[in-house]
Amino acid sequence: MQTRFALSLHDNVALRQIYNVVARRIGTTDATVTTAVTIPLANADSIVLFSVLWRGIDAAHNMVLRESTFVLRRIDTAGPTQLGSTVDLIATVKDDAGVGTPSFAISGNNALLQVTGKASTNYTWDVEATWRELF
Repeated sequence: MQTRFALSLHDNVALRQIYNVVARRIGTTDATVTTAVTIPLANADSIVLFSVLWRGIDAAHNMVLRESTFVLRRIDTAGPTQLGSTVDLIATVKDDAGVGTPSFAISGNNALLQVTGKASTNYTWDVEATWRELF
């Protein structure tokens, strides 16, 4: 299930979303990269500031935790690219080194928030993203 919230304000020009939150819980059963959340970056000449919290846990209570911020931008109508580098507010912490590191990727005009589990192991992932878009 994915839950999404947004706050919009009128800035004397248009009604704009200034704050977005999405939370999602998914499961993995192997070491395949899995997209938990897809966020479209539809506006040309925009900058999007992200803060993402990933948490994974298996049946033995082994956890993975990471909290990161990063910025994506679009120049004209070109696809998004990362501006600067990813900053970890909480660097990846893993109880089991065999589980993957949560991360993001860009596909077309979408930001993909991804997780990678562990072979033959069930992980439950909670992914929460907050973002602001300037355009």
